[in-house]
Amino acid sequence: MVKQHKIAILFSLFIITLIGCENEKNQKIETKKSFANRTIVVLPDQDLLWNSTNGIGVTKRNFVHLSCTETDCNGLAAIEYMSDLSGLIPGKPGNMPDSNYATDNYNDYNYDGQQDNTIHATDFSNHSLRLQSMGYLNSEFGQYPGFAIDVLGGYDGEPIVFNNKNFARTIYNPNELREVGLLFDHWPGPKKDNNNAYIHDIDGYVVFNDGNWCFKKNYRLGNFKDIEGNFWAKLNYFNTNLSGIPNSVYATADFRIAYINEITGETVRKDLLGVIFYTGNNYDLNGNPTDNIYWYDSSPFGGYNSHRLLLRGNMLGTLSTNMIGVNNVIDNSFINIKIQYKALLKKYMPAPPPGFILDDAIIVGFDVYTHVNGYDLEVGLKNVRLIGKNSQEN
Repeated sequence: MVKQHKIAILFSLFIITLIGCENEKNQKIETKKSFANRTIVVLPDQDLLWNSTNGIGVTKRNFVHLSCTETDCNGLAAIEYMSDLSGLIPGKPGNMPDSNYATDNYNDYNYDGQQDNTIHATDFSNHSLRLQSMGYLNSEFGQYPGFAIDVLGGYDGEPIVFNNKNFARTIYNPNELREVGLLFDHWPGPKKDNNNAYIHDIDGYVVFNDGNWCFKKNYRLGNFKDIEGNFWAKLNYFNTNLSGIPNSVYATADFRIAYINEITGETVRKDLLGVIFYTGNNYDLNGNPTDNIYWYDSSPFGGYNSHRLLLRGNMLGTLSTNMIGVNNVIDNSFINIKIQYKALLKKYMPAPPPGFILDDAIIVGFDVYTHVNGYDLEVGLKNVRLIGKNSQEN
């Protein structure tokens, strides 16, 4: 019996060793040097968003509304009904208003171009998620034509359902974008002192903001083998335009990155790669509806050099799974959408700026929203996650 027991212990240790080696193997990737020859740290698999717990996505009512034009958000007040900061997120810095901040003062949540282009309340408390409308007046909230985001759940740890209503069928304007959806922002900074000069560490590199906004950390692409957008969506309603002439109507999940000079603090380039998971027609802004590129633009945007690219999710093979509302048939249930962003960046986005590698890029945003130009569209979203992956597990 003693001998058998000893053999059992040795066998158990052998199995544990095998498992440990396999986990270690899965978590290791090639060590690369980032900008200025800095080492990029490899991180374990994790949800990148603060408002994403237990592997089920957004569960906390911790969001504010922001109304924007196509080029500016300054001075446009939040709609109180679309804002709710009642859900505390453990560990998140500044995620709740202080005791002196009245719950009916959400109109004080404004875009601040002077404070690192961020959104915060007067006490600098920060949201974990933004519900954004673009191209609408606040007076058009809950109206037809108009917009709304119905928020269902979020009280007992269950996933929140966001029904995004973007109704512009009767107010078509070829020069106006109308977009409604969820935005997760990260403003990396870099940090500045009282004299508006960048703060540097003892090695001479700028110091970044870390986890103050919608993301848990200041993540780089090099921290992971891939970044997966993962959420559930469904088509609730669609109505074609009045003219009968096809125009843009889609739902997309956009991933945003920035290349920042870590010595001077200069933002060298900002890129966006979006994957369309619903389109109401065969319209194509790229002029070629048979390829997988819906739209591409390389002109400066928002004051920065930029590449912006929208891809058709149904033409990307294993790098993007599933579409909703195929042939505009209303979905009876939610459909899981998975998008492998880093692999898509490698395959479709132009090379990084001189002196940078792809792994240097800092993640600055993840947006899931609808876009219409003369259509009515409602899309439901839930279980919204952005996942950093180094293991082989799904």
